[in-house]
Amino acid sequence: DGEVPSPRRIPVYTWDERPNVAQFIGVVKKETALVLFIFGVVSLTAVFLVFSIFWSMVSEKTRDVGILRAVGASRAGVLWLFLRYGLTLGVIGALLGGALAFVVVHNINPIHDWLGETLNLYVWDPSVYYFSEIPNKVDPLKAAFVIVAGMLSAVVGALAPALKAARMDPVRALRWE
Repeated sequence: DGEVPSPRRIPVYTWDERPNVAQFIGVVKKETALVLFIFGVVSLTAVFLVFSIFWSMVSEKTRDVGILRAVGASRAGVLWLFLRYGLTLGVIGALLGGALAFVVVHNINPIHDWLGETLNLYVWDPSVYYFSEIPNKVDPLKAAFVIVAGMLSAVVGALAPALKAARMDPVRALRWE
């Protein structure tokens, strides 16, 4: 009594190393990985959606592209035109999506309460997660990464159709019916 215990006898754990907490932290990390995977699938879907829309647009506007090329627009100019259009759509979509996400995340607990009271739908169980409320803090760096990824997805989706438009021969494009 009164002796200082040996440091080897006192276990020291970080928050996620504690035996009774580590399993719950692991579950949250797996859920985070699942959300990132779903985000990747949604982003890939967005790329193909933009690709499809732009491919149809380039196919429908063949004569217009031919006119642009005939009056002196360079291949790079036509390419840049379609890429800027894709970037504009990406910026608008990413900013609107980011703003909506911010509102939802900021108000996630009242939304969850409303869903529970109105539809008897309870997704968050505090007894499982040991948190009384759904965490709603946003990491600005990760949010910025998601917004930039959304913008780039639109540009990547517009790239192949933009290349198709840039490679069009003006004479053949003007004959297009």
